[in-house]
Amino acid sequence: MQYFHLDAPPLPHYYICGEQMLNKGEAHASRSSIGVFDLLIVLEGTLYIGETDRQWVLQQWDMLILRPDAHHYPTAPCKDRTRFFWMHFQSGLRWSEAEEQYHDNPMPIEVSQCQHFGNGYSLYIPKYWSIKKKEDVEREIVLLRSLNNKTSMANCWEQQAAFQRLLRIICQETLELRASANQRLIERVTEFIRNHYKESITNETLADEFHFHAVYISRSMQRYQGCTPLQYLMKVRIEQAKLLLVNTDSSIAAIASDVGFESNTYFTRCFQRWEQKTPREYRNQFRL
Repeated sequence: MQYFHLDAPPLPHYYICGEQMLNKGEAHASRSSIGVFDLLIVLEGTLYIGETDRQWVLQQWDMLILRPDAHHYPTAPCKDRTRFFWMHFQSGLRWSEAEEQYHDNPMPIEVSQCQHFGNGYSLYIPKYWSIKKKEDVEREIVLLRSLNNKTSMANCWEQQAAFQRLLRIICQETLELRASANQRLIERVTEFIRNHYKESITNETLADEFHFHAVYISRSMQRYQGCTPLQYLMKVRIEQAKLLLVNTDSSIAAIASDVGFESNTYFTRCFQRWEQKTPREYRNQFRL
């Protein structure tokens, strides 16, 4: 299955939506590099559409997301009256397209992913999907269309909320289908690390906690998270240190101890390797 992998935050951002009716013999428009993702959901009939060298026949309640940088074109005229919902949105930062939701060569954790204050997420949105929870999706479609011509500030928030709910419904369906024992294990491991990052955690700690061999846990983390458990632990500790450096007046040594480092010197060395700044330099960039 093909997925779009989006880095967050920020979450994907909704622009506009609409509904289009095609009569027998008519076809979807041909266009190239429109600059936004185009999500299509067929509500009635059949839509024949292609993107670069791939083609799809979309039946009722099939969904397809077209890339913002590709050529989209009809592959055949409609054989019956066809009605479909379309929606434009954009991702916040980096995005890529992958064959599987989790693949053997995932994007590595980079310093650029830790520039914000808080947790980073990988969002996996299916490129093509046959929607199961039709009533839930239809409810959000109707709401989004009703909000198109309203201009109040409250309307803006409501649009984004409805858009996020729609994506969540679709993503949850695929997660429920593809959830594996490995994925659930890694979810438990990452949650354990986030709850215990202040403590001493080793590969042996995780092996004892979850009753799996340390090598198995490490390989699973590499596949599903793109890093080892100890790299993930370091990422969490650096995230928390950044929050404390910006939002408190605690000493560097106190912060180092608070986020799980036994040595202030080691903390400074690790922080500088991740951020290309010492903790003091990082803090001072936010001070007058």
